[in-house]
Amino acid sequence: MSEFASDLGVESVFGKAIVELGADRRPQDLLHCPAGAAGRPARNLTRTVTSHHMNCPELVLALEGSPSIATPVETFNLRPGQLLLIEPGVEHGGFPEDQSGSYVFLVCHIFNTVAHLDLITPDRHLALGLVGTTDLKPITEAISREMSGRDLEWESAVQLLLKYLACVLSRRLRGGSYLLVSDRPMNIPDGNQSAWNVIERVLLYCSAHFHRPLRVGEIAAHVGYCPGYLDRLFSRHTGRSIAKHLRDLRMAHAMDLLANSRLPATQIARSIGHSHYANFRRAFVAAVGCSPKQYRRGDRSQREGRNDISEESKQRNQAHL
Repeated sequence: MSEFASDLGVESVFGKAIVELGADRRPQDLLHCPAGAAGRPARNLTRTVTSHHMNCPELVLALEGSPSIATPVETFNLRPGQLLLIEPGVEHGGFPEDQSGSYVFLVCHIFNTVAHLDLITPDRHLALGLVGTTDLKPITEAISREMSGRDLEWESAVQLLLKYLACVLSRRLRGGSYLLVSDRPMNIPDGNQSAWNVIERVLLYCSAHFHRPLRVGEIAAHVGYCPGYLDRLFSRHTGRSIAKHLRDLRMAHAMDLLANSRLPATQIARSIGHSHYANFRRAFVAAVGCSPKQYRRGDRSQREGRNDISEESKQRNQAHL
């Protein structure tokens, strides 16, 4: 049975994937799609189910099987253990319909202090937000520079950076500093697949910008939808509104900062987009069940169960596939 079987828990499957991210690998297994490819169409892009480009480096790690990633440079047919770094602005997409047998791959996006991880198998797509105080963006930027420049001993530098990144992500996962933002099957009707493509863009945008005031109208403009329709689409497929998802993401980040930093609560409020502490306190009590001060003091009983999507949400996901 696969180490990433669908019946394994979230912490177990992501834990194994993060360990593999920091594992030793040969120089030929460190692949790079350069920034010079930005603005050019990916080869065979019309055959891909999803295509996109990001404003941050994207790490794609093959865990099992041979997932294929189309880019303007070439189509990368990844082998287990190979890691591909795709530079910001480069359009790319996968070929799920071309995969033979089972495959598992991990996709990692870093937005400052937040890591957004996607674990994709033939029958399951899990998305996880890992929050914390360490700014991870310089790590991925350093990996990008090393892979672009390929100076003396660049391979060793990349390995050390990946190990450090994996260590931070693993620590956050074990400490419960995460939010499961999506758990859906892969085999879904075409109409719903296109809806999930939009939803995944919304999830990534929220992960990148939750630290400032963010309205549904701005998110809708980013994905090219009307705000009301987008919110209904998001709610129908995820079981929660965009505002609820933003609140959960912000509260997960606030809980981590309260537990693992000495930042004043007022500064924590501002760091997640709340300009007024009273509003933050009210939202925190509603979400967690105690005040920020009580949570920091040790009254964290309400934390258990906050990391998973509710069973009702999961049932609603299934009902609309």
